Amino acid sequence: MPAPTQLPAPPIPTVDESPTVGLEVAGPILGIRLTKAYALAKDGQLADGVPVIRVGVKYRVPTAALRRVLGLDNG
Repeated sequence: MPAPTQLPAPPIPTVDESPTVGLEVAGPILGIRLTKAYALAKDGQLADGVPVIRVGVKYRVPTAALRRVLGLDNG
């Protein structure tokens, strides 16, 4: 059985475009599959310096933290 392929990462939004993004956006940007992203989110962060905020039943990731850990400007 062939290994599952990972979808290409979506473009990284600027803080002005979206102050937070969902795990379905942040996970692929960080090279993390969605299942793993949810497992990490339960512990409160996706990667060192990338916190996860729980809003009701959804998880959100601050765009500024995501861009910072990737070495991008905060746009």
